Amino acid sequence: MEATHMVRGVGFVADEPLIEAARYNRRVAIRRMIEASWPAIPSFRDVMQMPDGTNLDGTPVAAVHGDADFGNQGAQRQTYEVLSFCNELLRYELPLHPYHRRLYAWALAFPVGGLDTFVVASNNFGRLRRVWPTAVILPRSLADRLDVPFAQEGGLEDYLEQLANSASSVRDWDHSLVSHPSPAAFPRPFRPPSYRLRLMADSAVLERRAYLAPAWASGLTRAPMHFNLSRWLPKTPTWWVDNLPVIETPFAVSYVASALLNDTNAAWSFVYDELHSFVLAAWVYALHHDGIFARMSAEQLEAFNSLGTNGLESEEDGDVRRDTFHKMCQAHHVFPWGDITEGVRRRDATTQEARQVYVKVDESSQYGFVLRHPCRGFEWKPDPGFVPPPEPGGA
Repeated sequence: MEATHMVRGVGFVADEPLIEAARYNRRVAIRRMIEASWPAIPSFRDVMQMPDGTNLDGTPVAAVHGDADFGNQGAQRQTYEVLSFCNELLRYELPLHPYHRRLYAWALAFPVGGLDTFVVASNNFGRLRRVWPTAVILPRSLADRLDVPFAQEGGLEDYLEQLANSASSVRDWDHSLVSHPSPAAFPRPFRPPSYRLRLMADSAVLERRAYLAPAWASGLTRAPMHFNLSRWLPKTPTWWVDNLPVIETPFAVSYVASALLNDTNAAWSFVYDELHSFVLAAWVYALHHDGIFARMSAEQLEAFNSLGTNGLESEEDGDVRRDTFHKMCQAHHVFPWGDITEGVRRRDATTQEARQVYVKVDESSQYGFVLRHPCRGFEWKPDPGFVPPPEPGGA
């Protein structure tokens, strides 16, 4: 199957040929499953056997398409992925959801490793399901305005609604502004690092200023040029590169990637807010998990303060994390960066001032943590058993 036409370098496949291909490949997949006597996929529901008008809004994707990790890595997994992908195409019926026409056009047009093109497209769909194991199906009225018809997790509908509205806005956005708040606060500003996504090749990688799009979104982001966010996004803090080199893709990039091909689209404000939210979460995480207090730029602290944190009350330990963040900001302004001689993890290559310092979390202290060695101007407590690793070098 080949792309029938191109729009801004992105290949499109017409609805009717793709639907016919989905029907054919679905029949082939079912026949192979019967002939091989493979067990049924847990939680799989055949959408073609559902009564007309069945409402799946808010239903977990795994409760419709089954377990994305089920089966072996060979023909069994490929067959299940083809069946799931075909069912998703046929679930929407005509007109086909724009997400599928864009996301899989490149995979359908260009075979990979000698595989059938439909298998490649189905594998991309399987990757998306594995990256988002708790995804839920969005209402059609909202999904039609986004590039991805699923919510990565429940409770994002209001945020995605405002993101969709922003992506269709005629307002221009200026990348020169480090802090440019979006209309809606990111629902989980203190979201902890996701180790599942950190260890998967499908997650986004922010290393210094390089950005790699997740594999399943390549059809939206690589044509005709590589979708390079590094032209606009602020430099990643060095301490983040050292400790948290891999993060999950910002929600906005996943849902409105096609709109972000326009570098002045208003949806960019959501991307920046989420990026700052990730940095904020990593800053707090580095303190509590690694015992490292990192120096931030004035611009980054300003961006932190522009983020909405009022929704934290509904999250587990939300109040505690917000109080920790405020204490860290207060400590940042009085911390003796230029006077610390011991327990320094990294220094500025030019000024030799401390940029990362090993500290000890102490909730009873004024700022929630103390120095491990004496230094004028900041509370400390002895920690004779602590041996800091060698300094990694200048920042």
